[in-house]
Amino acid sequence: MPVQLYGVPYNWTGMESMDDNSRHAQLIMDSLRRIVQELRRSTSRCEQLTGLTGAQVFVLKQIQSKNGLSLNELAALTFTHQSTMSEVVCRLENKGLVLRNKSPDDARRLEIHLSAEGEAVLASGHLTAQENLTRAIASLPPETVIDLAQGLDQLIHMADLSDQPAVMFFDDDRNATPPGEPPK
Repeated sequence: MPVQLYGVPYNWTGMESMDDNSRHAQLIMDSLRRIVQELRRSTSRCEQLTGLTGAQVFVLKQIQSKNGLSLNELAALTFTHQSTMSEVVCRLENKGLVLRNKSPDDARRLEIHLSAEGEAVLASGHLTAQENLTRAIASLPPETVIDLAQGLDQLIHMADLSDQPAVMFFDDDRNATPPGEPPK
């Protein structure tokens, strides 16, 4: 008989004999595993289809959705630090997928646009895991988002991971295949 956690049947052999803390720890670890596995699968699919990481495709899609964003606006839209976003945009610009132009309204402002090559990369219509996760988070009740954010922050501190930079998921550009070349 499956154990009920949060009103949902949860099939895991031996879970019925666990105490509540162990059940919740198991659920947390399984949830983290599912997220990481999907991020890996999504990045692998993106690399096969486009030669880019899932994070890079996610950024391109955000630029496509609101062309002319500033770097800070793009960082906010992707829930990423500005310095991390700057690195990703530089790599995309070096690949000819995005352009940075001065705003016609404010010469101090640089706007990020997709190039024709960037538009072509997105023609596959692949949905990234990052898109699924951000949509799911946006659909959660505000109190759940607050609890989740606080709980994950505590977990990061308790696991001594606070000093780790929060970079884009699996954005290890060294393994990505250049567009137009067969996957490795």
